[in-house]
Amino acid sequence: MNITIRPATHEDAPLLAGWHVRMFVELLEEEGREIHPQEMAVLDAITRQYLATRMAQDKAVAWILLENQQPVACAAVSILPCVPAPGRLDMEYPLLHSVFTLPEYRRKGYARRLVEQALEWCRQRGFSAVDLHASKAGEPLYRALGFQPTGEMRLHL
Repeated sequence: MNITIRPATHEDAPLLAGWHVRMFVELLEEEGREIHPQEMAVLDAITRQYLATRMAQDKAVAWILLENQQPVACAAVSILPCVPAPGRLDMEYPLLHSVFTLPEYRRKGYARRLVEQALEWCRQRGFSAVDLHASKAGEPLYRALGFQPTGEMRLHL
């Protein structure tokens, strides 16, 4: 079995966006929430544009893991603006997102390898922290890598 990780390009945006949508469909199904196909189609289109634009601006990066030259998993990091705070004086922070493995390739450590790649990329760029929104399924992996819950709160309007 030949495993490689390669950087994604703007040409990979359709694949990455499709997997991003699949990730959310799985999350909604796990939560027993309704899936709106039209909303998922819009999410796909917006994500394609977002990734292509942000990657061209060097404000997003993604990786694709290939097994025997077939894409089977991905992960991405977006660099987002934030209000300056201690430890974030450059007013940017990395958000790890779109960590996805095709179901038939799970439990092989692929997501872990991709997340480690993303964390190393963030370290090399001098970031002192990485944020993410973990699914219940992904939480054990992120905890094993040292991620800790934060005090974020949200109000749906």
